[in-house]
Amino acid sequence: MSAKTKKSELLFRMPEDDSEARISRQTLARMAAVRGTSETEVLHLAARRLADEILPLYEPDDGPLTNQQMGRIQALADLPKLGETCSSLFSE
Repeated sequence: MSAKTKKSELLFRMPEDDSEARISRQTLARMAAVRGTSETEVLHLAARRLADEILPLYEPDDGPLTNQQMGRIQALADLPKLGETCSSLFSE
């Protein structure tokens, strides 16, 4: 197998007992049996769910808009002041 096609591997050490942040090999085996998949697939599923939970879905933006940008947006929007009617369905 060439270096380009070699799969990435990770040593995964498991504790004897479950804790708040870790699971034992017994628990992993039970989860795999319930799902009808391999232990590796259970680990991938768990990592995928954690990634979906904690990683942002998009790149962060440049932060808040400047006063100049906000002024330009307000000028383009040209909205009536709060309480004023922009249009009516009835003829006057």
